[in-house]
Amino acid sequence: MIRRLFLVTLLFTSLTADAQNQFIGKWQGKIDVQGVSLTLIFDIKESSLNNKRSIYSSELSVPQQWARDIPMSSTQIKKNKISIKSSVLGLEYQGKLEKNVLIKGEFEQNGQTFLLVLTKTNEIQEELRQKPKPPFPYRSRNVQFSHGNGFIRFFGTYSYPKVDAYNSTTPVVILITGSGSQDRDETIMGHKPFLIISDYLNRQNLAVLRVDDRGAGETKTKPSELKYTTADRITDVQSYIKFVRDSIGSKHPIYLLGHSEGARIAAEVAVKDTQVKKIIALGPALVNGAIINKYQNTNSLKKILRDSEYINAYLTLHDSIIGNSTKLLSGRLKPSQIDSSILNQLNQWKKRTPKNQSKKVQKRFEKVIKTDFDTYILHQYSQLLSNHWMLFFLQDNPIKWWTEIQQPCLLINGELDRQTPVELNKPVFDKYLSNKKNITYNTIDGINHIGQKAQTGHPSEYTEITTTVDSSVLGLIGTFFLED
Repeated sequence: MIRRLFLVTLLFTSLTADAQNQFIGKWQGKIDVQGVSLTLIFDIKESSLNNKRSIYSSELSVPQQWARDIPMSSTQIKKNKISIKSSVLGLEYQGKLEKNVLIKGEFEQNGQTFLLVLTKTNEIQEELRQKPKPPFPYRSRNVQFSHGNGFIRFFGTYSYPKVDAYNSTTPVVILITGSGSQDRDETIMGHKPFLIISDYLNRQNLAVLRVDDRGAGETKTKPSELKYTTADRITDVQSYIKFVRDSIGSKHPIYLLGHSEGARIAAEVAVKDTQVKKIIALGPALVNGAIINKYQNTNSLKKILRDSEYINAYLTLHDSIIGNSTKLLSGRLKPSQIDSSILNQLNQWKKRTPKNQSKKVQKRFEKVIKTDFDTYILHQYSQLLSNHWMLFFLQDNPIKWWTEIQQPCLLINGELDRQTPVELNKPVFDKYLSNKKNITYNTIDGINHIGQKAQTGHPSEYTEITTTVDSSVLGLIGTFFLED
């Protein structure tokens, strides 16, 4: 997916501290992250006794992101105060127990500070999600194979119809995940879109290969191979195709289905491999990455700055800083110069922008993010411009590959897609692709970026919707792949 509101990964350890038993248990509260309300749940435990001092540990869950029981680096309790930290996630919560019924404090992550009031809660309630239902008229087997560079060992699942509906010419659909390191089911917030799509296609007597991305699931790789870009992921998918041809059978027609960034990857792979027969792009981006990044920032800014005057003022700062991506890729700006360049552009922006606007932007930001505006800008953009994937994305222009592609293609865009929106894609399609008879662009009313029937399309809805992929999306996919 294109990318990220609140990041969560894993780590474990605990520290000793004096404490009162009232802290033990599950505590729940909410923070507002750029208009998205996220529920955080801390499970605080007394691990053991050591020299008459209690040892405490805690785990964090974020149900909306389907993040469960993430061990924190340290949990310290002294009298009626608690400190919880995760060095990997870059977060810290400092709180004070009041009347043994709530904890008032501040949650900090990535330079942003949020008021977080925790109250005692019960176990996390899980909602039922759309799942494949037996009987299954197909078989599945785990597979593994290597990347051509020898540093990555991919693990995945190959599923295929039973004998009477399967032969050496059965098409194989390769599923390509969106941005970020994702497992073979493209798991997001409790949903498994690729598992649902795979099950549907198998029931249409098509074979499917879905693979854990490098660094996700069971796929193993050197740490250096995790600093990848879209260009690297293209070579990964080429390895998937080679595995099908070498180990499953060279007569199987290859179809590609890419979601979000996976759609961009599918396009270039198909241009370079004319033996690929069909391509579906689910939630594709047809415009330059910097345009999408600006669009997403604009949507977030509406909650913070409210007025278009101040949003536009901030976006001039955003544009000037993002311009560094071109300088970095060309070598005109060294990585060690990123921070100084950001601060210089920030100071220039303050000089150029009318004071009533720049001051108002700063004031409204600081009211929401609870930290110094300059510190926030430096931290956020320094992280962005130090990210290999993001630098490639900001400069990438995917329409180049769609104009060159010769195979039959179906582009599917949800009318409520807030990440690769119709309002950006449709004008580009009309200008560059509408005369290509091999490409069809289809928008579906009420569908969001991951293929769900939605109300607003905002990513915060993903976890609230029990359907993972709507039948209207599945029907389009099946019809396209099955037609002659």
